Amino acid sequence: MYESTLKTALGGYHVFIGHYVKAKEIISEAIGVCKKMNDPNNLGMCHRSLGLMYLDQQNWNEAQTQFKKAIVNHQKAEHRSAYEATILFLGLSYYFEKKYDKAKESIDKAVLITARRKNISYYDVSARAVQVLLKSKLGECSEEDIDQIADEIINSSSVKAINRECFYISQSYLNIDKQKKADKFQKICSKGLLVSANKISDDKYKNDYLNTRLHKNMLGNKAVKYEFEKEKTNQKINKVKNSQSNILVKSICPQYGNFFNFCPSCAYENIKYDFRFCPDCGTSLERR
Repeated sequence: MYESTLKTALGGYHVFIGHYVKAKEIISEAIGVCKKMNDPNNLGMCHRSLGLMYLDQQNWNEAQTQFKKAIVNHQKAEHRSAYEATILFLGLSYYFEKKYDKAKESIDKAVLITARRKNISYYDVSARAVQVLLKSKLGECSEEDIDQIADEIINSSSVKAINRECFYISQSYLNIDKQKKADKFQKICSKGLLVSANKISDDKYKNDYLNTRLHKNMLGNKAVKYEFEKEKTNQKINKVKNSQSNILVKSICPQYGNFFNFCPSCAYENIKYDFRFCPDCGTSLERR
């Protein structure tokens, strides 16, 4: 049982830090142990971790498959808090895939379940932040509606981290063309994420953590819509460019690898961590 629990936690850690190849290897082992031990609690968490990995990789179908498997096991284990979070992630996967009807079904359910918690209402701001994100996309909410949940999120910051929630709010304001307010919450989100990253003592792991796809979009002071299709289209092009330029880049500047040691837009110094994107302005630091 200890092996089941520890491998589940270790696999989840590697997802959290962005080490997806290692994460899949460990979680696969953990799933085998969980099934052998008939442990639906940890099995659900294994599938949720895989779902989060695929969500960040923009593999919506596989993310949804893993989240649904997780939900089944959360229910078997009566792991309510895990169920609440996973169904919200499922809704996000549908939102990103632009399947808004299915997204609404899952997100509304998450809001309903979390609203039933007693005396800890700050938990539901996550679900309602995603709900307003969807509504802003569909033109079903006003600026005042976003302002209301935004204020609640700020007020909840004394008891919980609000980085992702602020990112959802920033994106919601972008959906209704309120750039100034979007930038405000992007800055709060970026600052909070860097504070969280500074808790990681290993510089390489800190850099890996900040370079997951979601976190790259959370960094910077300027709010920009998260364009999934554009990233997918450019992946193959970048792969070809990198394969052609890696030798040249390393021979020119082996100390800094494939990234500039300063931001060409705002002069942010990138010497210590070798960020792929500037944490201040979001400019790509990859050598072309």
